[in-house]
Amino acid sequence: MALIDQAHIDDILTHFRGQRFTTFHFIEAFKTDYPDDWDFLRSRFGQGGERCGTRYSINNYFGKALGDRAKRGEINFVEWTPTPPPDGWGSPVIALWERS
Repeated sequence: MALIDQAHIDDILTHFRGQRFTTFHFIEAFKTDYPDDWDFLRSRFGQGGERCGTRYSINNYFGKALGDRAKRGEINFVEWTPTPPPDGWGSPVIALWERS
């Protein structure tokens, strides 16, 4: 899965020290801090859920990256929360995370 420098993902996680965050919040921070990586992944996978025309989107990519970190105990899955607007996630819920 390492299409980008995993240190970038670790760096973004430092933004959320002491607070809960959704996959959406993580993606927004990533887009701001690493626009070139964001453009690369968006061109590779498309943005959004079922509307992007692929089964695996950039949202899935980051959800999996965060899930991998949860498996390693670096962050915790808290609960499923309603998907933020704009719609396009392909799911009515999105993961809420917190730092370990």
